[in-house]
Amino acid sequence: MHDIFLEFPTIEMQNIRLRQLMLSDVEDFYHFLCNENVQKFLSSEDIPHSLEEAKTELSYWANLYKSFRSIYWAIALKKTNRLIGTCGFNSWNKTHRRAEISYDLSYNYWGHGIMTEVVKEITDFAFAKMGVQRVQATVAEDNFPSIRVLEKCNYQKEGLLANFAILQGKYRNFYMYANVSQA
Repeated sequence: MHDIFLEFPTIEMQNIRLRQLMLSDVEDFYHFLCNENVQKFLSSEDIPHSLEEAKTELSYWANLYKSFRSIYWAIALKKTNRLIGTCGFNSWNKTHRRAEISYDLSYNYWGHGIMTEVVKEITDFAFAKMGVQRVQATVAEDNFPSIRVLEKCNYQKEGLLANFAILQGKYRNFYMYANVSQA
């Protein structure tokens, strides 16, 4: 077992706390995933249609840590501790020292620099604490807000993944981005 799994790593930032996901987050989680602007970039399997489905989805992300597979955080406002998004590594290949980052943020908080700050923080965390050499991301080719976040965080576009995923019932092209440790 990796040392990181001894205690969930809470990360304190200026106005944001990255903390463990809790079942009490389910209503906030469901609410922000119901926004059509957020849903544009999610596959249908990631969109809950009820609080019960949201609870199942939230449990999946929380269990990545509990099963020693990866780390996924709640993005919470420091003042209220309310969930406004999620972020982390949906996969972590310890053998090849790479992780795949993913994140979602309530539409109410888009454009405030929060996700750029969060992605920088957890990318640095992956390099420093997880022993990862490469953090990669797949992003829909028209998800310009997410592309801007990745590019601000020193991720490089590596190529086009044709018909990579189905969003809103249509095959969509995605870009592969990566940030490679300089250590």
